[in-house]
Amino acid sequence: MSLKHKHFSKHWLWLVFPLVFLFLLTASLAIYHLAYAGRIFPGVAVGGIDVGGLTVNQAQDKLQTAWRNFMDKGVVVKYEKYQVTVPEILNASNQDLVVTVMGFSSATAAIEVYKVGRQGIWYNDLFIPLLARWLPKYGQAAAVVEVDIERIIKYIDHSLPNIQITPQAASLALSEDGKPFIVPEKSGVLINQAGLAEELQTKLQTLTPTPVYLQVQPVLPALVTADLVNLLPVAQTLLAKNVNLIFTFEDKTWLIKPVVWRQWLQPIKESGEAKLIFETKLVKGALTEATAYVNQPAVNAKFELTDGRVQVFAASQEGREVDLSATLRSAVEQLSTADQDLSIPLI
Repeated sequence: MSLKHKHFSKHWLWLVFPLVFLFLLTASLAIYHLAYAGRIFPGVAVGGIDVGGLTVNQAQDKLQTAWRNFMDKGVVVKYEKYQVTVPEILNASNQDLVVTVMGFSSATAAIEVYKVGRQGIWYNDLFIPLLARWLPKYGQAAAVVEVDIERIIKYIDHSLPNIQITPQAASLALSEDGKPFIVPEKSGVLINQAGLAEELQTKLQTLTPTPVYLQVQPVLPALVTADLVNLLPVAQTLLAKNVNLIFTFEDKTWLIKPVVWRQWLQPIKESGEAKLIFETKLVKGALTEATAYVNQPAVNAKFELTDGRVQVFAASQEGREVDLSATLRSAVEQLSTADQDLSIPLI
């Protein structure tokens, strides 16, 4: 054999060997896929629950059993010396109804883990099944859970009433001689909703039976004393006005005396600016008769069949309703320049 022929043979072997290796590897992986057709690949787990080698239905049953066993004990939530166990299902405000506040679909989870190694991406589908078998991190899948964090916080707040303190905004009050003064705000303490939701998700996704620790955060109200300092002179000017407010609609009128409307004046903060308004909740009782007179529900037309012909029995009527918020804003704006009884149309 010539030197040139030997060199060609060695070159051919270096070319063929990788191809043969790749063919054997691909064939082995294909056989591995066939061996687990219809079953989840070994090493795949959901929330630490091994479902490798199972069919989708078997995995669903196993995951559902694991979830039930986990949730039968509830989730323990702790804060300092306090603790409460949050169940999976809570009573709604209507005691005849129940709501699921922590949910898990074992069917969805089983389908998702069956897809591990079957994503339609060739390099992923070739190697992930083997990697999942020997390297656990490649076969781990988080359980997809749903958490109704607002209801859970309400339940915790009801069970542990000493944790949350609702902040109170600064406000205006009247002294005995009718002069306004500022009532300072009070800061509050609220449960860190985002932090609690994240920790609950982590615990539930991994079915970890350790307690969840609450985090709280101090909260200031939107309206503080500094916001009201500049409003105080404005409030003094308005409250010094000894005028009646006369709300009108068509030929009807409703008179409100100063001793009443002065109690309505309250500060709010809109778009970062403090301003004075008539507080709707305080007004409603005084204007109950007026709103009852003005408000009318819409009425649909009624028809009847006479001699085979459809005729209008009663015409439709448009409804109407007082826009109390807009009416009161208009009242405050007009009051600032009024020096006699003020007529205010109901909007």
